[in-house]
Amino acid sequence: MLALLASVIFARPEPVLGGQKQIILGLEAAPPLVLSYFTWRRSKPNEFGSSTNEYTQRMGYLSAAVKSDVMNNSRVWRFEAEGHTKDPLKESDLGVAATETTWVAKDGHILRQVFEVQTPKGVARTVEAIYGTKTVELTITENGQERTATLYPTEGCQSFFDRFKPMVVDGKVVLKDKKFSILDPQTLGIVSCSATVGGRFNGKILLEPAKGTTYDITLGGKRQHVYLDERNHLLQIDITEDTFFQVDALPTEG
Repeated sequence: MLALLASVIFARPEPVLGGQKQIILGLEAAPPLVLSYFTWRRSKPNEFGSSTNEYTQRMGYLSAAVKSDVMNNSRVWRFEAEGHTKDPLKESDLGVAATETTWVAKDGHILRQVFEVQTPKGVARTVEAIYGTKTVELTITENGQERTATLYPTEGCQSFFDRFKPMVVDGKVVLKDKKFSILDPQTLGIVSCSATVGGRFNGKILLEPAKGTTYDITLGGKRQHVYLDERNHLLQIDITEDTFFQVDALPTEG
């Protein structure tokens, strides 16, 4: 899940989970990739008439990784995503973390998901989802209490599985647009999402030349503008005009 689609109310920005690259390229083994979360700040002119300055302030990160695993005696993918955010104006703020772990069969069928929201006081909420073909069985743990629920998607669960359907294979676009669904672990609702192949970019990231292809991912109306270089390395994600995620250094190898 790309954003913690929950409207968790904290005095800090909402955590955003990694996994944008996997929406575009599908699942394959990948070590953890971390992008830092920045916001633009603007300092006001002082009494001596100094000009307004713009600078970035780090307020968290997102990450994603894909590993091989075994479930029900079969090889599956284990997708792990995390997002962490803190109040950028409070150095002492420990922040809030959201995590997702998802087990996916080789045919793309999502088998199991576990979402967690962690605050400085501990785990605030856990949602486990078990996917069939027509239903999703949920177990929700919050404040020491456990309850269950069942979702009945109108058209079955295929739209959840389309999340990791590759749009680009061996450097070729095989799916210019796609629609998929994501479970919102806060509302327990089904969120409509989409991904679209954008255009080419050729400019600078981290003051270094960078070029590749952009993609637009929309999660429940929230847009993410994603930059992959020509070797399909994820470099940057624009969230709003003032907030973005970025790698700490450009990759040097294929």
